[in-house]
Amino acid sequence: MSRNLSLLSLLFPLLALADDPYGTTFLYNENPLSDGRAWRTCASPWPVVKTTTSSGGLALGTQDNQDGDYDDSCAILAPDTVGADQTVSAVVYKGTFDQDCSHDVEILLRATVSGSDTYLYECLFPAASSDTLFQLMQWNGAMGNFEEVCSATLDTPLEDGDQVKCSVSGSTFKVRINGVLKATCSDSTYASGQPGVGLFRRNSDPGCSGSSNDDAGFRSFTAKTVGNVDDE
Repeated sequence: MSRNLSLLSLLFPLLALADDPYGTTFLYNENPLSDGRAWRTCASPWPVVKTTTSSGGLALGTQDNQDGDYDDSCAILAPDTVGADQTVSAVVYKGTFDQDCSHDVEILLRATVSGSDTYLYECLFPAASSDTLFQLMQWNGAMGNFEEVCSATLDTPLEDGDQVKCSVSGSTFKVRINGVLKATCSDSTYASGQPGVGLFRRNSDPGCSGSSNDDAGFRSFTAKTVGNVDDE
């Protein structure tokens, strides 16, 4: 079905969700990630997400690591891919890197772009074993303008191959790792938008000897519309 609005999609809006559910294992070499125009970049100046066929397909960041900047690499699905109540599951890729360096993998929810501003919820999962703090963050437009909605300490660090999942229905968010509930949060700031992925690293942490964009990312990504946050 075409992404262009038709008479049927005007009469029956759910028919416009042509790719719901959407899934990918990143089987192309793309910079930026596109997958046949299924993805959009976040507002400039945020870096894009790239994909590679290495290791069976990976989504990775392109951040230039200007320390002090919150320049997460990010990409969001095209408009009308899934509904406002949405769930995303993704399989983590974790390579070998200095575990004293910050390296985050992020599921984005209800993301919208307006000019040079990006508005969204970020489910932040730390990839470094030295950090086990999950955070639900809210981006408020300009780069560096964000705030924490809630947080939770994870039992164990993320491992390569773990499945992370973040869902929102109405104002309720639920976060799971390998099917186990880790956090429940509430916020009603953003009511619509599309899901996506984000990646962040920082080399200025104490003891960090350096990391690269290729050290952590995602092996797969699936997004769908849900009726409630307990839908699987």
